[in-house]
Amino acid sequence: MPKIFVSYRRDDSAQVTGRLYDKLVGCYGSDNVFKDIDSIPLGSDFRRVLEESLIGCDTLVAVIGRHWLNAADKAGRRRLEDPSDFVRLELEGALRRKMQIIPLLVDGAMMPAAEDLPTSLRDFTFRSATAIRPDPDFHRDMQRVIEALGTVPPDLGKKPTQHKPPLSPLKYYLYVSRTKVEMLYAQLCPEQHRTNLDDDKYHRLDAVVRRLSHDGLIGTCDQPLAYVRGTLDMHFGDVSFYRGGGRMVLFSGMTEKETLVGLVGSTAHVVGAPAMDSESLGYARPEFWMAIIESITPPSPDSFGTQMYDLDNLIDYQARRRGDAPKQRVEFVAKTFLTLEGLLIGSPLFVAAAE
Repeated sequence: MPKIFVSYRRDDSAQVTGRLYDKLVGCYGSDNVFKDIDSIPLGSDFRRVLEESLIGCDTLVAVIGRHWLNAADKAGRRRLEDPSDFVRLELEGALRRKMQIIPLLVDGAMMPAAEDLPTSLRDFTFRSATAIRPDPDFHRDMQRVIEALGTVPPDLGKKPTQHKPPLSPLKYYLYVSRTKVEMLYAQLCPEQHRTNLDDDKYHRLDAVVRRLSHDGLIGTCDQPLAYVRGTLDMHFGDVSFYRGGGRMVLFSGMTEKETLVGLVGSTAHVVGAPAMDSESLGYARPEFWMAIIESITPPSPDSFGTQMYDLDNLIDYQARRRGDAPKQRVEFVAKTFLTLEGLLIGSPLFVAAAE
């Protein structure tokens, strides 16, 4: 399995690099892909961390956007002229170790000319580059990159098997979002959707989760992708302290790395709950989640964490009011809605008592 270092400039290509990174992590796992902003511990000497990370990598993927070459610091000096510039250090280290270097050209960028680079980087211009275009070409372009990395996971590109056993109906499910499962089942598993019309929600949920996993879209709570998977001790209950109480349920807990996790959805999807009208289902909309969070303390972009802690404390209080109930260990897969440092808000596909 290759070890991959992703080099980029945040103010040049952060958005597309995030998508590239998610694709690589989906293929090779987060332990085999290094991206500086996610992987350098606070308080560490970034030069030493970058050096040690390069030593453990086989390939450097250099993301080159339109402003990569001429990006300047506050004084107007070109960053590549600074010996302590992140990107310069990364490329110098990779060239010194004779690593495989794959330049990825994004947003219509071109490879820089040798005369436009510091002397220590001029060999970089002779590395064969490839363009990464937006959809509908993105996945096809990334397939070429993955093949160039040398080790392709054996199941990459294959259709997920249709014969794996479904999630056990005997699993103690607390919550299954029928709405999201049906929508994703129709989109991700169209053949099954047309031919297996009698599948129950558990079979459909299993097919959806397997497809999301196969496509590399499920991350962890501390490293979320489009979806997250986790097993946590969580409090849960209906949000009856807010207007519309009883129509929405919140699961809340903390990871070992102290990421606060809140999973919010309609109580209509609690297993065994009576059917609810369409208006009630609307209480799972993202704008309603934010209204609840903002109602607890005055809204501020810098205070989401505090607001979510307050919400967690209120759920804790409600759980204790129901007979001093302890937290329940649950497993879940949820769609990521909001991520900030130390905070994740998601909408669960399912939540089940952990085995």
